[in-house]
Amino acid sequence: YGLEEEVTYLVTEGLELGANAGWTHVRCSQTPAACISAANSQLANARPVGTPKWNAAVSAQYDTQELSFGGHTRFRIDGVYVSDQNWLASPPTSPIQQAAITGKGSWTFNLRARIVDVPLGNSAATGSISLWGQNVSNNRRLNFAFSVGDAAVGTFTPPAMFGVDLTVKY
Repeated sequence: YGLEEEVTYLVTEGLELGANAGWTHVRCSQTPAACISAANSQLANARPVGTPKWNAAVSAQYDTQELSFGGHTRFRIDGVYVSDQNWLASPPTSPIQQAAITGKGSWTFNLRARIVDVPLGNSAATGSISLWGQNVSNNRRLNFAFSVGDAAVGTFTPPAMFGVDLTVKY
């Protein structure tokens, strides 16, 4: 069972704030499918796999008034939090294995600045340009892992990325 709440608040024209949070309570005796794996077919000492206890997200977006040449600017920041996650149902056999198969709780932040809906010539076409950054704090969180004997393999959050998008609507 769990609980989730989401709120979006229009502070003033152009400024929107958002937040959500979730809490999950998983007990292996009540939800065996979340706790049994090929490496652990017993419920005794089993741990939930891939289920964070807490998750949350916050965002802020600001749209300016129309620019003199048409269109407007939009700025956005958002952050996503995920608490610790176990990636192995069986209790680990060593501290090294525990560290290797536990995704630590962390925040990931994204940024975007745009000029949107700029008229292009005498047609109905509009253009937008965006500068963006994903995972700007360069969070290298463990997203998935599994144990292979005394070793563990897994995937991590992609590193910080930055870019430019150009869009034309016609």
